[in-house]
Amino acid sequence: MECSPGAAKRQRVSTVESALASIDVLGHLAAFLEAGELCQVRATCKALGSRDDSVFDGLSMTEEAARRIYESASDEEKAMLPRQHDGEGWIELCHHLLMLRARLTFDQLVGCCVEYHEGDKAAVHGTPGESSAICGNHIMRAGKHWATFVFGSEYLGHLGLQSVGVIRPLPGWDQWRLDGFHPSFDESIRDDLRRERTSGWFLPI
Repeated sequence: MECSPGAAKRQRVSTVESALASIDVLGHLAAFLEAGELCQVRATCKALGSRDDSVFDGLSMTEEAARRIYESASDEEKAMLPRQHDGEGWIELCHHLLMLRARLTFDQLVGCCVEYHEGDKAAVHGTPGESSAICGNHIMRAGKHWATFVFGSEYLGHLGLQSVGVIRPLPGWDQWRLDGFHPSFDESIRDDLRRERTSGWFLPI
């Protein structure tokens, strides 16, 4: 007896749902997804998003998949990953791991006279004498970080001086269309930066 098209479709859907009910299958699929996509998976149905204390110590199946990805990081990666803080879920921590593995880019350009070099977000160049900031969306909270600045003679200015610094991420500041960005000399910008302070800033400004 042949199945009707509707019955065949329901059977295929049932097969997919049964496969996703396995944490091992979901774990393999999660390895190909970004954190935002994992959040969407969690919201698709109760089986993937519900927190059952008796199954994964109070985690949803999607959160458990993210936890397994995070815990599978190498020792070198774990040394650079942030520790879990109150209110942070495993999907967010998994996001930090994926960001660590991704190519470092400068996602925000704050100020004027600065642009990407040939459209490459990993390299920027600006106009001598102007103040600006380049920021990535990757918030680094653990491990050692450093930056290398290379200046040619044309960038030393008329006083032979150049100031550089490292700054925390500035969400939305690239939309402000600032004429310049120099917190050391501009008190209004310095005050705006202080207002950006959150509980995640563990050291003084």
